[in-house]
Amino acid sequence: LLVGAVLSSLFLWGTGDAAPVTGSKPLTVTAATLSQISVTAPSASLPVGARQPYAATGIYSDGSTFDLTDVVTWTSSVPGLASITAEGVATGVKFNATPVQIFAAFGGRTGTTNLTINSATLTQIVVTAPTSTIPKGVAQQYTATGTYSNGTSFDLTDVVTWSSSAPSIATVTNDGLLTGVQSSASAIQIIAAFGGRTGSASMTVNTASLAQIAVSPASASIPKGVSRTYTATGSYTNGTSFDLTDQVTWASSAPSIANIT
Repeated sequence: LLVGAVLSSLFLWGTGDAAPVTGSKPLTVTAATLSQISVTAPSASLPVGARQPYAATGIYSDGSTFDLTDVVTWTSSVPGLASITAEGVATGVKFNATPVQIFAAFGGRTGTTNLTINSATLTQIVVTAPTSTIPKGVAQQYTATGTYSNGTSFDLTDVVTWSSSAPSIATVTNDGLLTGVQSSASAIQIIAAFGGRTGSASMTVNTASLAQIAVSPASASIPKGVSRTYTATGSYTNGTSFDLTDQVTWASSAPSIANIT
């Protein structure tokens, strides 16, 4: 995060055994002042329990605009009806016909928008995932989408209660990340519950075994001090493949030359 005064330069230092190598680019900090904050969201009305992110855009005196979502202070005029996090994610708490004000404050300016917590009821939860069958040891993310009586739909992945009908076969975290534990010929149910409704999806932990792990890039050359990200893809005996980047154990053959997280 760079904060300037009038005129500055951006410098990048390379690391190495020789003297540092620098690069620079002029950066002008203008005299433009923040004149307005615009607050926006996907919907102006939320059912109880539904969540949605807000965005704050700063409009400056010279006509330029900047995303201020992560730097504004977010507040709700009535937290008992609609709450909002420091990151700008609002949640409908209690039905009320009178709109609540969502505020974004920064640099002596405040932007606002109306949010109504409607009386729509949750009618259905749909649970989805990239595939309905995974090998033992593989993890995949599930999502839960709530459909409401007024025809709207909202992502409920982070608010539903996740469970597995057979944790000995597949477990699921509070965030909806499932991991295959034991192969089974029978399908199990991954369940999402919220607001008196439940949704589920069938999944099977198959008998495919890991045949190969491909690391990408296969070869690379980088200067000292520079980093790059590697990925690991597992190929299985049934012809499927899965991203195992977050599950494999990474190691370097020579940590004194290159280390890996």
